[in-house]
Amino acid sequence: MAYLYYKLIILLAVLLIQNKQLNSCSEEDSQSLLAFKRGLTDPRNRLSSWTGDKCCSWQGVTCNTNKPARVVKLDLHNPAGEDDSWAIGGQISTSLLQVDFLAHLDLSFNDFEDIPIPTFFGTFPRLIYLNLSAAGFEGNVPSHLGNLSTLRCLDLSNNAYLSVEDSGWIENLNSLKCLDLSFLSFNEKFGTLLGSLCMLPSLTKLHLSQCIFLDNTIPTFLSKANFSSLSTLDLSYNYFNSSLPMWLFNITTLEILDLGGNYFPVKIPYVVDNMSSLRFIDLSFNTYVEGGGFPQHLQGLCKLQSLYLSRMNITGELSMFKGITNGCSKNTIENLDLGGNQIQGALPEWLGELLNLRTLELYENHIIGSIPAGLGSLKSLELLYIAANNLSGTIPSNFGNLSSLAYLDMSSNFLEGTMTELHFANLKSLKYLDISLNKLSVVISNDWVPPFQLETIRLGSCKLGPKFPQWLRNQFNYSWLDMSYSEITDSIPKWFWHLSEKISHLDLSHNQICGEVPTLIRVNSSEYVVIDLSSNLLQGPVPLFPYCKGAVDLSNNLFSGQIPSKIGDVMPKLNFLSLSNNRITGEVPAKFCEMDNLKGLDLSRNKFSGKILNCWKPNLSLKILDFSSNNITGKIPDTICSVSSIISLHLSNNELHGHLPKSLMNCHNLITVDFGNNKLTGEIPSWVGVNLSKLRILSLQRNKFIGSIPHELSSLASLQILDLSHNNLSGHVPQSVGNLTAMKEIPSGRQFFDQIENYKEKMILAIKNRSDPYSNLLPLVSSLDFSENSLTGSIPTEVTSLYGLLSLNLSGNQLRGGITSNFGFMQRIESLDLSRNNLTGPIPESLTNLTFLSYLNLSYNNLSGKIPSGNQLSTFTDPSAYTGNQYLCGFPLPDCAVRPIPPPLGSEEENKGSDKEMLWLYIGIGAGYLFGLWVTWCVLLFKKEWRWAFFWEMDRAYDKLYVLVAIKVRKLKAEKCTSDGNNI
Repeated sequence: MAYLYYKLIILLAVLLIQNKQLNSCSEEDSQSLLAFKRGLTDPRNRLSSWTGDKCCSWQGVTCNTNKPARVVKLDLHNPAGEDDSWAIGGQISTSLLQVDFLAHLDLSFNDFEDIPIPTFFGTFPRLIYLNLSAAGFEGNVPSHLGNLSTLRCLDLSNNAYLSVEDSGWIENLNSLKCLDLSFLSFNEKFGTLLGSLCMLPSLTKLHLSQCIFLDNTIPTFLSKANFSSLSTLDLSYNYFNSSLPMWLFNITTLEILDLGGNYFPVKIPYVVDNMSSLRFIDLSFNTYVEGGGFPQHLQGLCKLQSLYLSRMNITGELSMFKGITNGCSKNTIENLDLGGNQIQGALPEWLGELLNLRTLELYENHIIGSIPAGLGSLKSLELLYIAANNLSGTIPSNFGNLSSLAYLDMSSNFLEGTMTELHFANLKSLKYLDISLNKLSVVISNDWVPPFQLETIRLGSCKLGPKFPQWLRNQFNYSWLDMSYSEITDSIPKWFWHLSEKISHLDLSHNQICGEVPTLIRVNSSEYVVIDLSSNLLQGPVPLFPYCKGAVDLSNNLFSGQIPSKIGDVMPKLNFLSLSNNRITGEVPAKFCEMDNLKGLDLSRNKFSGKILNCWKPNLSLKILDFSSNNITGKIPDTICSVSSIISLHLSNNELHGHLPKSLMNCHNLITVDFGNNKLTGEIPSWVGVNLSKLRILSLQRNKFIGSIPHELSSLASLQILDLSHNNLSGHVPQSVGNLTAMKEIPSGRQFFDQIENYKEKMILAIKNRSDPYSNLLPLVSSLDFSENSLTGSIPTEVTSLYGLLSLNLSGNQLRGGITSNFGFMQRIESLDLSRNNLTGPIPESLTNLTFLSYLNLSYNNLSGKIPSGNQLSTFTDPSAYTGNQYLCGFPLPDCAVRPIPPPLGSEEENKGSDKEMLWLYIGIGAGYLFGLWVTWCVLLFKKEWRWAFFWEMDRAYDKLYVLVAIKVRKLKAEKCTSDGNNI
């Protein structure tokens, strides 16, 4: 027994000694690594174990079995990938060169910003692996790397500011097997680089994705194409504009071929059958040539596992790919992507025969018909993406048997019917579910427990109601939940508000959900979260979401009371808030002025009172401010343009008064100014057209502005909508209005600014004699409205050069002169209103050319002659468009034969002279009458005798008149009695 005891002690001692030796390394390596560490920055202390002399146990260090052990591998790649907070940086010491047994060096995904790759990296005598990808190096790749004759793998990819001046050094890397230079810039042609690569006889893997070359041409032929060992070739997203080179199809050893994202006109030659080793082909984002040789030339690829042909503009039906299933690849194909093409026809039954299929992507095509039940038998299927087609019918119930399915997207089709528990029975792997934008109903019992834990749930536009879905109670991992437009009329159960800790997007909008919402709702404070409860029947006080740094949309509900004054303390990082169209009262809390991250604030269509906040600060990020349609009073505050970032400002339909403040001059980025329907006064400042040069919408309608229209407004080159109607403006319509550049062109339809969450720019515009809200279509509108003012003079011809106008309204002014025939050039105009002016002359025949015109009002002018007929004018059958013009005739007014002939008109100067004579005549008559009346009353006031005599004569005249009337009445009565007696 004692013998065994001593033997055990000796064995433990030997193990301790060996362990110490294994952890120890040479003094030279240890000191070199410590010196290397001193030059680095390490924010997460990843190298905290680098102490003492046992360097073989340090993090990232591997040693050989020599005595003493020597460091052969240094792996310091960022374990968190692209998370820079874990990245090592700083300077790389030359002491690393003293680790002369180093064979493996990995510094990938770190952050060595602003430094080049050290030239001494080219002098490691034993280095076989070097990975510097995504490490932040910049400058030129040192040619010294060409001295690494033992190097087998070199990865310099994903260093955006790294470039290759001359690739000649690559020829010297005779042992190189794998090379990745993706995302690098080359100061040479691709053909030059290719010539160097041809000299590498052992090269098996080559990645050159998303590079920049001096040209975008790939050589058609290579005289020294020595790629006999190449198994992987990645030339994706280089945007080559040449044809597919034939030498590619001579590389019979290729297993992976990625040519996606180029401009290749794809025409596959028959020799592709010789590439029998191919397992992976990606030709997506190229251009398919009709009759381009596939899929029939792909039938012989017996090892083919992945075929990616997305977004190639492939036409025809899926039946053209049946040849693949008839070939030897039927049992090997695992991934098939034909999404984003022009494929038509129905889903074929043979898809259900691809028993090893793991991913099937047919999204964004024109596929019709129902989903074949055969898809439900693909036990290996992990991803099914058939969204954005024209599929109809019901979903096969055997889909519930797809136990491997993790991703299911059938959105944006015309699927109908009812989905029950049976459709989800065995989907235990499901993580992503999107059946939105269909006509489906989901009917699931309240006690059903799903076999899955979903991460994304998109059920928008599916009928889930009227009750709130109870099966969600068992879902704890979802980050995205969309149940908008789902016909839910129930209240939200309390358990629902214990939201998943991972929630980033919640959309319950456009239902009829009722009841109150908890005043405080916890959400994930570390993620950007979007909460959309808009367009429901929710009521009660305004809820808050503590420390939410995303967007909250509670618009179009019945929330009431005041906004909590502590909102800025509870949600200091909020990015967007909409409380539009509720019943909220009180004043706007001043805490909004302290919310530095707030970019959009929409409080429109409520019952806010008080004044606009005057506490805005320059450090705010605010871009959208909408206080329209409230009961806000006072003046526009001076500090509102302290926020230089603001681009959309809506203050319309309030009780604001005063002048436009000069501080608005500082809002240089403003795109929308909507101040309509207030009580603003004064003249429209000329600086509006100078300082607010980015304006696309300017609405000052229904205020009390006076003066003339400043011609500087015509300098607003981007202005699409200008509404100055219902003011007290006078003077002429500026001729410079023809300089409004954006109104001369058809609107591009691009949004006025980058969308900020759910907010869409909106305006109420008076077009075609009706006021309608515009939002989605607003970027397509171009409108000019000067109606209901006191403008005089003639309509300048320059107005008719605004060929992009959709609506022109000059009604309710005092404009004179004729209607120019140039109106016929405004081909896009749909609404033209020149009514209630003093326009004269005929209606020009050119108006018949306005083929889009759907509203025309020329009523109550002095127009004459026959109404033109034909084309679009023949559709105006309502005479109200022309009424009030005495000398106008023709359909739809009475025929010209029964209309009075208008008096001859003199020249414009004669008419003007006649008008002036009449004006002086009326002035003389009025002045004479007033003078005579004033003299009479002055005499009666100061002459007492005359006053008595006047009133005495008035009394006499009254008495005499009274007696005459009384006698006349008595005579009439006497005659009536006599007549009555005779009748008796």
